[in-house]
Amino acid sequence: MMRAEIDRLRTELQKSEDNLAMAEGELDKHTSLVTDLTRRVDELQVKADEAGRLKDQVDEYRHAADKLQKTENVMEKYKKKLQEGADLRQHVKSLEKQNANLVDKNASLEEEYRKVAAFKPLMESYKNQISDLEGKVSTRTQELETAKF
Repeated sequence: MMRAEIDRLRTELQKSEDNLAMAEGELDKHTSLVTDLTRRVDELQVKADEAGRLKDQVDEYRHAADKLQKTENVMEKYKKKLQEGADLRQHVKSLEKQNANLVDKNASLEEEYRKVAAFKPLMESYKNQISDLEGKVSTRTQELETAKF
């Protein structure tokens, strides 16, 4: 009976050792799994940190792009104003040239007028002389006509 008890205890001991070995195997598997999962979590945390950093960088770039777009719009407005200013300067130059031509023409006309004005009294004198002479010719012609009859 003792022998049977010893065999039974040995069998139980063997079962316990087998269970212990299986439990240790399971523990090793779970420990390995936990280690792998911890490593994976660490890797994913690094990637998550990198993703967060990249998101912040994208936000900064988006802000910079918006600012750049606004600056480009302002530059485009200034470019248009500069072009308008250049067009106005060109128009002013054209008007100044036209004005100079008109001033020259006016001076020429005034000079011509002064010359004509200088001859006006002489022309009036000639008109009066012609009128007097025509009157005298008419009178002489009448005298001749009356003298012939």
